[in-house]
Amino acid sequence: MTTKRNRWIAVIAAVVVVIGGAFAIAAVVGGDAPVDATPRPSTTASTEPEPRATPAPTEAATPEPVVPTEPGAIVPADMVEAARAAGALVYVSPNGDGAGVVIETGVMPDAVVADAAAAPRTIGGMSDVGAVLNTVDGIWRALDDAGVPALFIIPSGAATDGAFMPDGFSVKGSTLAVGAPQVVRKPKADVLAAAEAYIAANPGTLLIDLTA
Repeated sequence: MTTKRNRWIAVIAAVVVVIGGAFAIAAVVGGDAPVDATPRPSTTASTEPEPRATPAPTEAATPEPVVPTEPGAIVPADMVEAARAAGALVYVSPNGDGAGVVIETGVMPDAVVADAAAAPRTIGGMSDVGAVLNTVDGIWRALDDAGVPALFIIPSGAATDGAFMPDGFSVKGSTLAVGAPQVVRKPKADVLAAAEAYIAANPGTLLIDLTA
């Protein structure tokens, strides 16, 4: 009996150990563990639109000025070369402010007529001769710059004791009037005939008469 009783005691002790271990495990697993209450950032993608860079304001392009090229058009002084580069014949009066006018080939411009009118038609002395030659020089250079050949009819004569003694008329060709007639101190009819023959052979040449 003693042996049997000892066996039951051993079994009961083993059961108690097993049950005690189970409670110990339950205490470890099921006990109140500390909880981390720190908020975690949301991993959900933001639905707010990203700010876009504001483009810098742009100034409206300034339109290029139109270069006058039509016959009769007035050309500002700062556009004369541009008009000539575009193929226009631009006459700039030697008595003006630097502005020009578009002229037609072979057509006498009013501006040239006005400049020629500044020369004296009656030669009373050498000062008048000088005024005529200055007028010729100014128009000559202006027409050269415009690309227009010209012939000038001027009074001819000799200076005697400071006085001008007329002895006929002469024709003088500008730089661009290549091969201009050399008619000096002749009657006006002869000078005109020579000039007109040259112009017929060289269309576009202007004839500027600075005589009475």
